[in-house]
Amino acid sequence: MNTTSPDSPDVIEHFTARAKKYDESSRWCTDQDLMARVVELAAPQKTDRVLDVACGTGLVSKAFRDHVASIVGLDLTPAMGSQATPWLDSMMIGAAEHMPFKDDEFDLAVCRQGIQFMRAQEAVNEMVRVTRPGGRVVLINLCGFGGGDEEEYFEILRLRNPAR
Repeated sequence: MNTTSPDSPDVIEHFTARAKKYDESSRWCTDQDLMARVVELAAPQKTDRVLDVACGTGLVSKAFRDHVASIVGLDLTPAMGSQATPWLDSMMIGAAEHMPFKDDEFDLAVCRQGIQFMRAQEAVNEMVRVTRPGGRVVLINLCGFGGGDEEEYFEILRLRNPAR
């Protein structure tokens, strides 16, 4: 269980330092087939209002942009979130454990990779709270799935360790 504070200086410092090069940090970040599969499984509707939790540089928002009505990004790190703005309708800086949104405000909440840096139960409770009844909460946490990915995956975990 992750006990990282939602406003942990380690997390903010880590992602601030990585912000400019984040998209190039690993091939899974921008893998178009993988993101297409995420969008397919999330089954977005053209009328959906989406919350991209831990939106980072906007890779998830970019993939969902043409499939939904609107996207709001939430990220703890301004240096990451500022890069997402081209694909967002609005951007909020804040923690997933304490979201500044009304109950039932979104049709779909998506969090890719961010949950590992959060107090998971609190963050998921908030995602459920802000998602309307009948809506969807999609949590994606990628991990090595074959011999070819194992070395890269564990190197990523090693590098991220101070923030985890």
